[in-house]
Amino acid sequence: ASHIVYIAGLLVVLPRGWGVLGVLAAAALGNAAACLMLLARVRGHVASGAREQPSANDDAAGEGVRLEVGRLFRYSAPLVAIGVLIQVVWRQSETLFLGYFRTASEAGFFDLAYRLPQTTLEFVPTAVWPLVMAGFSEVYARNAGDLATAIDRYYRMLFLLCTPICMTGIVLGGRIVAVLYGAEMAPAALPAQVFFAVFTLSFFGTPLSMTLYVLEKTHVILIVYLCLAAVNVGLDLWLIPAYGVAGAIAPVSVVTAVSPIVYRVIAGRYIDNIRLPMKFIGRMFLASGTVVLLAPFLAYVTGVWQLLAALCAAALLTVIGLKLFRAVGKEEVEMLGAIPVPLANRVLRFIAASQ
Repeated sequence: ASHIVYIAGLLVVLPRGWGVLGVLAAAALGNAAACLMLLARVRGHVASGAREQPSANDDAAGEGVRLEVGRLFRYSAPLVAIGVLIQVVWRQSETLFLGYFRTASEAGFFDLAYRLPQTTLEFVPTAVWPLVMAGFSEVYARNAGDLATAIDRYYRMLFLLCTPICMTGIVLGGRIVAVLYGAEMAPAALPAQVFFAVFTLSFFGTPLSMTLYVLEKTHVILIVYLCLAAVNVGLDLWLIPAYGVAGAIAPVSVVTAVSPIVYRVIAGRYIDNIRLPMKFIGRMFLASGTVVLLAPFLAYVTGVWQLLAALCAAALLTVIGLKLFRAVGKEEVEMLGAIPVPLANRVLRFIAASQ
């Protein structure tokens, strides 16, 4: 509904020449619509939860209900600042420094190189995040000891869905830029491939940060983001004036590589026996690495139809690689069997057959 309101707003403001201000106004209107819808539901759930509490004559119970409001505020207040810091740590904020210290062209090249893999790879975790968050919360509420198992399963889900996209982007990302954006954007091709590789590292931290959200440690996440943002901006100011786009890639790479380590250390303080399914992740990279066989043919990918053919070939090679390296087992098939993607379940069962 929020996106429908946003698009409707764009159709009204852009023909009237409102430009960037109109886009911001339409986005604000869409967000406001979403907030109003959620607010109505939250009020209903809170009222329902209050009715399910013991009698109001019970002072302890009454105090528990009042404390829930403070608990909700303590959880949600840091999210406001985190939302701002995300724009520094996980968005192409380096374009501001490139535009100031270097040239508008370099800012544009970096913006495209960053945005293409980010938009492609971010779709999967964003799509499954609400479901996983709900699942993690339920697991933790029932038995905190099962949270380590849930983390393991989330790792498997993420890398099963994202590794093929990462490897395809590393190989074909340069051609995607050349075909879709033209020769004048060619300087963004190699950085886009680099970012497909760099952003792969971020998935090592996603289940761990999710754990901290479930444990209601949003204030800890805020501190992490503050530190990461400080490192990010500090390296930007040091490297971008001298090295341009290359100097902008380095800070993103450092922060992306360091953040999973930080989250692993912090999460280990609250959850015992956290394990990363490294063997499974390794098999996924080996299986998805079959797309490298397309490298000798990249020179022939000069148009949209050739690009579509290359992407189809990459998907086929990935399926063959997954079956060849036995990367997917019955557990992964059962875990992802409910994904509402056409033919996904059949493809997974074909890959896992005879194992």
